Amino acid sequence: MTSTLFDTLVTPEQRKRRQFSKEQMDNRGLIVRYRIDDQTVFDLMFIVELITRPQHEAGQNFLASVEQSGAYPGTSSLEAGFGAPVYEIGNLIAERRMAFGAAYRFAESRCGTACASELMGLMRNIFYPAEGGTMTKEELAPIAESIGPALSALSLFYGTEDEKDPR
Repeated sequence: MTSTLFDTLVTPEQRKRRQFSKEQMDNRGLIVRYRIDDQTVFDLMFIVELITRPQHEAGQNFLASVEQSGAYPGTSSLEAGFGAPVYEIGNLIAERRMAFGAAYRFAESRCGTACASELMGLMRNIFYPAEGGTMTKEELAPIAESIGPALSALSLFYGTEDEKDPR
């Protein structure tokens, strides 16, 4: 895939780990959109009806909070640049960690440390399947069972417990 915008916005690590497809938006192929074909484990579990819509929305919100915290670092740039002064680095890291800390502590207080830890462990590689292929409902069921209570707690935290499935 070649596109200046695509090459700028997506790091080499992201290109290597994810499956992308190119979609032409017009007849001549001048306007192109790239889609990520891989889905999060929350998407897969929702599609096969192992989790509810409130749990799915809560999982996506929690994932966004974890991403905000900088848990998934981008490519290191070797170009000279001006960053934050050294004395401010500690505060910046603390602020980023707090992005998901409150949600995690809420889930931990509602469902226990083991269940909340399972959810955090899942954040290491949220895209499934990691190496291509697909996961069956039987393979997803134990994951859904282990993180279900944490997702229910997070749906209360994020206020998604009243979301209805439009299907």
